Amino acid sequence: MFSKRILAGLTAVVILLCACQGGTTSAEKTTKTVSDTTVTVTGNETAVKNDFAVSSPSGHLTVTVHRNDEGTVSYAVTDKERLTILACSAVGLQTDVCDFSEDLSFVSQKPVTEIDETYHTRSGKHSQVRNHYRETVLTFAKEKYFFDLTVRAYDDGFAYRFGVRAKDGAPHELQVIKEISRFALPAQSTITAQQVTDLTAPFNYENRYVTASVESFDTAKPSYLCFPALADLANSAGEPAGKYLLLSEAELFGDSYFGSLLCAQGSNAFDLHAAPQVNSDMPAVIRTDFTSPWRYGIYGDLGDIVESDLTENLAPAFAGDDSWVEPGVSAWMWLSEGFYGQRNISIIKDYVDLVAEMGWKYLILDEGWQPDSRQKGKAYNGYFSYCDKLVTYAEQKGVGFIVWVKYVDLDTPEEREILREWAAKGIKGIKADFFDNEDQQTMADLKAIYEMCGECHLLVNCHGAGKPTGERRTYPHVINREAVNGEEFGAFFVRDAVIWPYTRNVVGPMDITPRLYPTGKKGTKTTLAAQLACPIIFESGIPCMAGDTTDYRGFNRRDFFRDLPASWDDTRFLDGTPGDSVTLARRAGDNWYAATLTLTAKKGQTMPLSFLGEGTYEATVYSDKTKREIQIDTRIVTSDDTLTYDLPPESGYVVKFTPYTSTDERG
Repeated sequence: MFSKRILAGLTAVVILLCACQGGTTSAEKTTKTVSDTTVTVTGNETAVKNDFAVSSPSGHLTVTVHRNDEGTVSYAVTDKERLTILACSAVGLQTDVCDFSEDLSFVSQKPVTEIDETYHTRSGKHSQVRNHYRETVLTFAKEKYFFDLTVRAYDDGFAYRFGVRAKDGAPHELQVIKEISRFALPAQSTITAQQVTDLTAPFNYENRYVTASVESFDTAKPSYLCFPALADLANSAGEPAGKYLLLSEAELFGDSYFGSLLCAQGSNAFDLHAAPQVNSDMPAVIRTDFTSPWRYGIYGDLGDIVESDLTENLAPAFAGDDSWVEPGVSAWMWLSEGFYGQRNISIIKDYVDLVAEMGWKYLILDEGWQPDSRQKGKAYNGYFSYCDKLVTYAEQKGVGFIVWVKYVDLDTPEEREILREWAAKGIKGIKADFFDNEDQQTMADLKAIYEMCGECHLLVNCHGAGKPTGERRTYPHVINREAVNGEEFGAFFVRDAVIWPYTRNVVGPMDITPRLYPTGKKGTKTTLAAQLACPIIFESGIPCMAGDTTDYRGFNRRDFFRDLPASWDDTRFLDGTPGDSVTLARRAGDNWYAATLTLTAKKGQTMPLSFLGEGTYEATVYSDKTKREIQIDTRIVTSDDTLTYDLPPESGYVVKFTPYTSTDERG
């Protein structure tokens, strides 16, 4: 993949290739030489004010910005092969005080700067992440305000955000009417995303995914698509280019803004629209100095998409001590034991024992773990008499509790004080539920919850919530998230699961709560090996195992679950196609895990082992024997080897690789 192969830091000559919304450009006046820290524009004064560009560190990708004669600003994205990633797309903001979508005059451009940093993560796809990009800031003016457009170019994508400042430096308040942010995809491209049909209903990103051509979305009855949305790009001939673009938004936390959807506009273009239940007429009040969330795209082949850390690279770095944040596998008893199981001390102790036996770390106590006074119109509150003893029992076995709480019971500063009390009792985290909204107030409350949990050293797992937008870099304890149609819905649908690695799980942790044995609704044919593949294919800092204790204890290969990693040092995409199959490899320490999940039958599927690097490994293969039993095949392999296997429909295949020491070497 190009992001692994290209050399960073090269100087690139960029030619603006597009004519954007009423303006035209020529090679003579728009050719720019981009160095590490400065940009020099050749040509006349008009070019200085109208055409701008920033290229990625290797020159692989270029973002161009154009201001036309009407003062409208637009951008386009191309790669070094001159493939159109996004055609010219407008950027702006309409407010009740000032319309920043037209009549903007150019003020200045900051020099192009190159940032190259590496940071450590507590959980994620990689334990060490490189954040390497080039950036410029363009400032425009209108009336009493400056409109700043920040543009970044990465080798695996692009990002932009806008800001509003008052010229007098005083605080101003503006009511947002509409954001002007367009994504104009190449004709004949296809797009895969969750679709929304009701903008008035609670929404938590748990819909089915659809795949269709960009031309097919109905504009008469507006078609709304969710972030993240994966586009399979077409070239100028309308044929698949073998390149993909994943669109989403980042740094959507705090009280400054609201979540967005894509709304089809025809001509292959999608505009931003306020997310469900956000007031479309007045979605937010912004205050200067204001900065929007990032709008971004991850670009490349499927491996570049799946392996990318761009979402979290766009979020602010954490400042502080995160050594207390401990990823770990959790047992979750709700699907097996329901409401009353959460208040049965014998059942809870049995699950605590299971967690300890398996070398896991946490047990989630879901709804019902607190006394219930709903008949009096009050929230859950207080504790059962055995609570402290139960916490002590778990602590003695090295097990921590994560407790369920409704968002409405944490949406005021006074209510959030309970978090300090829980932390003092020895509780290790919260599973906050039923946000069902991305409006400005919900985003503000989420940030307040994150920050207080950080102060209290409580982990956060958000359910019934919006998609991740990079929270985990800024708040490393915000370690898991739902926003997916997982097994909580009563079944595991492989038809959806073979889309998630290319879409939802790209942008952050994903809690699908897998059971051990296949179960569920009519039409599901999932195999046992497919269930085993889940904690390898799907990444989260707290993988939640949702089977019951007898399942895991009676499983003929329960060694697979012992000491299962919850954080990874490396992630490699090996093979697959969105909607059909996926094969990934992940490394934790010296051990590698690889897994395949497929919707369709595969004959002679191959897994080259070049990702292993040097040395010899013992490969333990887990595959289906019967509906309730896994068979194991053990062999000695090196990176030169290739595994070959057959797969029935809706099945999986899992391999664990551990460094091999021969009997002679063991001595």
